[in-house]
Amino acid sequence: MLMATSFAIVLSEFLPPSLLPQMAAALGVSEGQAGQAVTATAIAGFVAGPSAAILVPRLDRRTFTGSLTLTAAVSNALVAVSENFVLLMAARLLLGAITDWRVVFLALAALAAFPDPRPGQQLPVRHEPRRSPAARRRRRAPASRARPSRG
Repeated sequence: MLMATSFAIVLSEFLPPSLLPQMAAALGVSEGQAGQAVTATAIAGFVAGPSAAILVPRLDRRTFTGSLTLTAAVSNALVAVSENFVLLMAARLLLGAITDWRVVFLALAALAAFPDPRPGQQLPVRHEPRRSPAARRRRRAPASRARPSRG
């Protein structure tokens, strides 16, 4: 289920840019205005991010996944049948929030699934500590020459 919902949400993110001319013609707006539906999704994700970090850890994972899936389906259905630009934008804003919450949920699920004494090691993004220039030079320095053996 997790893979299927992730596929559907990502598909709904990448499909509209390829359909902008058809969307614009159906809604009676310019292609630039129809393109704002893509921008609205990104803006909603940006705004919803901080709330996701607060809300997601407190919710039941199964309930949250189901509600995200249902809400994404409703949002996509509204986009598909919208004959009004305002309805399209509202549905895309909702989808942006859902997408961002989904990313936060998946990151937290990865942390919970693989407990580690060093949190963050399960995620593909790692933070490398800053080193002083001298430490960087020592690290890049070639291995020392082998000492001649005394025999």
